[in-house]
Amino acid sequence: MSCTDLASSISALLQYGSLRGPQALLDSSLPSLPGVSVTYQGGEFEGHGTVWNLSSIGWRFSGNLPLRVGEVCSLPVTVPPYQFVYVAASIVRWERSEEYDVETLVVDDESRDEVEDYLAQHSSDTMVSD
Repeated sequence: MSCTDLASSISALLQYGSLRGPQALLDSSLPSLPGVSVTYQGGEFEGHGTVWNLSSIGWRFSGNLPLRVGEVCSLPVTVPPYQFVYVAASIVRWERSEEYDVETLVVDDESRDEVEDYLAQHSSDTMVSD
């Protein structure tokens, strides 16, 4: 993805978010990851928490290291069933107490594929069970 493509994608997401409100990137209808631990880095500090849900463009988690809207952090996560995902850079778009919604900015292709595989599997599980 070129810098121009990335800038266009981010611009579209921001515009979408501004129309839908602070939690536009993640909502309760997205796949959940109950009990999945996350260790996240904000600056030189490390926090520990739990991922609650994810999408192809972002994550919702709670944790013990305070983050502010606009702050950049990284997220190493193991997505079921034991697939390691490393988000090199994400930006906090919403925070409340110790809960955060972050937009994925930089992720390697392998990690992106793992998230997409998880989302596809979750979608097909939901369709089969309905």
